[in-house]
Parts: sequence; structure tokens; C-alpha cells
Amino acid sequence: MRREIPLLITFIVGTALVVALFIPHHPFPELDGEFSIWFDIIAVFAFILGGGNLLKVHIDRIQRRHRDRFFSAVTIVGFLGTLIIGLLKFGGSPGLKGNYIADSNAASVYTVADIKDPEALVRKVNAGHDPVSQYLKGNLSASTLEMADRIEGGASMPDPARTQFIDELAKALVEDLNVVLTGGSIFDERRFAGVKLDRETRAMIANPGAGHEEGIRLNRRLLQSAYPDEINPSHGTTWFRVIYNGIFVPLGATMFSLLAFFVASASYRAFRAKTREATVLLIAAFIILIGRTPLGYYLTFWLPEPLQFLHIPNLSAWILSAPNLAGQRAIMIGIALGIIATSLKLILGIERGYLGHEK
Repeated sequence: MRREIPLLITFIVGTALVVALFIPHHPFPELDGEFSIWFDIIAVFAFILGGGNLLKVHIDRIQRRHRDRFFSAVTIVGFLGTLIIGLLKFGGSPGLKGNYIADSNAASVYTVADIKDPEALVRKVNAGHDPVSQYLKGNLSASTLEMADRIEGGASMPDPARTQFIDELAKALVEDLNVVLTGGSIFDERRFAGVKLDRETRAMIANPGAGHEEGIRLNRRLLQSAYPDEINPSHGTTWFRVIYNGIFVPLGATMFSLLAFFVASASYRAFRAKTREATVLLIAAFIILIGRTPLGYYLTFWLPEPLQFLHIPNLSAWILSAPNLAGQRAIMIGIALGIIATSLKLILGIERGYLGHEK
């Protein structure tokens, strides 16, 4: 039974997930969502096992006084430190749903904590003295405008009632601003002509990224620039982000720098032009490498218009978009067929390696 039950569970789950792709009717979509949650739970235990194994291996090295025990100690300290900082979200929003990687370039919608001074913000927007405020005022809801009029009217309220009123105002502003954030780019040259934009925001405007999150990120930066005293730039930079940018990113760059020498050596062995196929591969690789540098442009910029297809950057782009893409698609098709075959073997119980060795 120790093997039959896991095989039965695998068959039921695998079949349900396959059927859910072709029958989008109750109860299959719900099952797909439920199984995804269970997969996440299993992944958590896998991470725990992986972390425990990491600690076990390096603690054992330290106990055996291995010559590299210093690096093992650094690994353990870095792992535990990052784990604790990430779980407790030092410097960011607390709680399980807090933002543990928040920074000034966040792509999330606003929360109440992002509104530094809701009263000053609604006064400035309601006054409409600048194009950005005029734009935002046109996007405020009727209830928010009514609350703004109450503030402008100088209605007197006792402290408890005023505190509650400001809290409700902040919530209303968050709802309205999030509609603006997620409704597409708000940038207009005339609208933001009087707003001082930093270099990074200008770069994002000049080269807008694709995707919904990139639009939200740009809109947040624009509103932060327009209302620096009323809107917080983010939830705050967390120590997790500091560790990632200050330690993990440089280490990754170092690792890839070391790998470059191995890649160069492997490329030399692979591209030695002993056959016609190797010669074609060598020429294509050379064109792509040169086409990615200014040298490729200067070598062939003098070619006339009818011969622009021989321009090295154009040849490089064509190789990547035509023969290279065709090869990638062939590889992906092969991988997909392999995944399908392996999945069917698992669902049907033919492949039982995940159950351990037969006794």
C-alpha cells in the first residue's frame, strides 16, 4: 500500500490537471487552483529540507576542521541572516503580507502607509494650481471630492472624529490613486513640465518597459516627484534588498565573470572549423559578437542603402531572429514532447523512480 497510494494520488492529480486544460468547467478550474496551493505547501517543505541539508553539510565541514571551513561559516551566517531578515522584514512592512523587497522603484499599488500627509495632498489636488493636480482632481471620486470640500470649508471636528476622518480620507485617496496607477501611463510632457524628474525617471520615460508592472512603477515615480512631501516613495528600503543588491548581485557578477573563461575555452574547442557545419557556426557566432559592439557598426556603416542587409548589426539581428529562433523552437518542441512523455509515464505508473528503489 505504501506504493499503491502514492501512485493513485499521482494518477488522480495528473489526470485532473490535464483535463482542466481542455475542460474549463466546474469543478476542474477549482481543482487546478486547489492543487496549485498544495504544490506551494509541498515546495515549502522542500525549501526546509534544502536549508536543513545546507546547514548539515557546512556544519559537518566545520566540525571536521575542513580546510574550507571558513567559507562554510560565512555561508551559514549569510544563509541564516538572510532568512531571518526576510522572514521578519526588517526595514519594510511587517507581517506575513508585508513587502520584504520594497524600494523606491516599487511596482505595487498604494497602501494607506504610502500617503504621508493625506490632508495636504487632497488640499493641493483640490486647489488644482498645477496641471498634475488638475489631472488628479478629474480622477477623484465624488465621495473623495466631498471630503476635500469639508476640509476646505474648515469644518471643526473633535480630535477623535478628526483622526477617523483623516483615516477615511487616506483610504479614499488610495482607492482613487490606485485607479490612476493601473489605468495606463499618466505622463504628458506639458502636464509634468513644472515637475523636477530625476535621471532614472527620465530614463524610464524615454525607454518605457513592457508590461503592466512597468507602467505602475513609472506612475508611482511620477506622482512621488510631483508630491514629494505628501506621498512616500515606498514602504522603505529593507535589509533584504540591501543584502540582495550589496552582496548577492556582486557575487553573481563574479561567478559569471569566472564562467566567462570556461565559456571561452569551450567555444574555442567547439568552433574549431574542421567541418562545414562548424565553419558556419563559427562565422555566425563571430557576426553576433561583433554586431553587439560598436565595432560592428563602424566596420560596415559605409555600405549603401541597397546593401544595408549586409550591415553587421542587421546581420546579427537576422541571425538571432531567424535561424537561431528556429533552432530554439525546435529545442522547445523536443523538450515539450519529453515532458509530455515523462508526465504520461508518471500518471500511468510506468515511471516509479520518485518512490525510491524497489526492494
